[in-house]
Amino acid sequence: MPKKRLLFIEDLYDFYLNKYKRSTHFSSEKNGEPLVVQVHGKVNFDQPDKNKDGLLPVHLQSCHTDLNVNGSNINKTVMEAALPSFSNRPILGYIHKVVTDENPDGQWEFYSHNMHEDENGELVYDEYPIGIIPESCNAQLVYDEEKEKTYCEVDGYIFKEYSKAAEILEREGECFVSVELSIRELSYDAKSKYLNIEDFFFSGVTILGKTPQGETVKPGMSGSNIKLTDFKAKNNSLFENYESKMDELQERLNKLESTCFSIKEQTSALLLQKEGGNESKMNKFEELLEKYNKTVEDIAFEYSNLSDEELEVKFKEVFEDGSIGKGEASSDGENNKGQEFEKLVRTYEISHEDVRYALYNLLAPYEELDDDYYYISNVYDSYFVYEGWCTDKIYRQGYVKDGDNVSFDGERTELFRELLTASEKAELEEMRSNYAELKVFKEEIELNELREKKKEILDSEKYEILAQKDEEGKFVNKDYEKLVSEMDNYSLADLETEIKVLHSDYVSEYGNFALSDNKEEKPVTSKKQFVNVNKKPSKPSRYGKLFAEEEK
Repeated sequence: MPKKRLLFIEDLYDFYLNKYKRSTHFSSEKNGEPLVVQVHGKVNFDQPDKNKDGLLPVHLQSCHTDLNVNGSNINKTVMEAALPSFSNRPILGYIHKVVTDENPDGQWEFYSHNMHEDENGELVYDEYPIGIIPESCNAQLVYDEEKEKTYCEVDGYIFKEYSKAAEILEREGECFVSVELSIRELSYDAKSKYLNIEDFFFSGVTILGKTPQGETVKPGMSGSNIKLTDFKAKNNSLFENYESKMDELQERLNKLESTCFSIKEQTSALLLQKEGGNESKMNKFEELLEKYNKTVEDIAFEYSNLSDEELEVKFKEVFEDGSIGKGEASSDGENNKGQEFEKLVRTYEISHEDVRYALYNLLAPYEELDDDYYYISNVYDSYFVYEGWCTDKIYRQGYVKDGDNVSFDGERTELFRELLTASEKAELEEMRSNYAELKVFKEEIELNELREKKKEILDSEKYEILAQKDEEGKFVNKDYEKLVSEMDNYSLADLETEIKVLHSDYVSEYGNFALSDNKEEKPVTSKKQFVNVNKKPSKPSRYGKLFAEEEK
């Protein structure tokens, strides 16, 4: 897809209205897989059921029947046929902390369809399971008198453990959602200009919330250059790997169930072993364990003989004040001055989620400057990658952590992504492979050429006194030998400087006479001169008296 985002039913309608522009019929049987779109809905929470401890009941109002304002139409019979498919579908969410001027301490909120790319360039959605729509979801069509429409409504559960999803819903009361539809059959009427969905099933639900700036997330984000293939499940579905998501949900349910039973069993068994334990103390102890979210293993003080009031005081001292005081009064009123309790020290490290949240805050000025919304696709130890919702811009930005403070490091660098066919990708990889080989070959040629130039300097006649070797063929001058072996570590200019310094040091130490010791004496040649044969030389003959008689 040109833009990494989920496409909504408005986008599919826009494709047929403005790009396809003719009546048509789509069938998943002919095309191999259904078309996937997102539609808007709402979710609110019901009063908790004490028989469903650890689960927050929610009620979902998804899409309605008949003609929608987005140009789509779902007949009542089609909607009724899709109701059973809502069973056992996951509820997803992405949770982050939002800090605003009105709320500088920040509060946890749902976000949107957050996503990133993995090392293979595949799109990965960051939402994670926070609940489930069970088999007994009571899926039905309900007429809303205020809105004068018939909606598909179902019941579900949000897990109270492992996330702050239940806390957010209880605070907000109601949130927008994005419901995913997988369309098996549809037709587009170009004359009437509406999209008729004839067969579909529900895939799952994602809860939406607020941006890092505290603004409500807009569910619909139209793409550009959309193709029909962009709506296929592998490109546009949060729930493509449905089986793996259900396995994760089941694992969480099993863990939650085993944890609850384990706490109750361990607490009851240990309390019954204590002398003087009674039902009222056990109930009070259990209440305090639940209040402070602790297990029996977390209790390091003696509690079997403490009254309810003493238990409350002791729990408060340990788990609210963070330490047990020295020489506190025991249950019998005596002061244990000799007994000291070690302070409970808790250290906190900034989490990956906190880092991502801090980076979003730092990106806010760039969003305003660039007139775009950015989402972070990847976060690494020293840098992260973010992309624009409204543009194709991709950037890499370095960052540093100082305690719990996060700040940008250096300027951002723009990145680019290419969309290629399989043949284009293979050709590009071949070109890259050839380029790498040519680059290595070029570097090797250049290195050899540079070595030849360096050898010319070292083998120069004026430095031959340094290059003398012994009977075993080893250099006599060890400094010269070292310079030859390490010449690759020097530039051409630096090598020439080094050899000059080495030669100068040698000459100053041993004298110039050494330069001529091993040289062969060259014959002396005289210049020819033309002279007046009748004129007697004013200087003695160069031949002495050897030819004196003949000259006379």
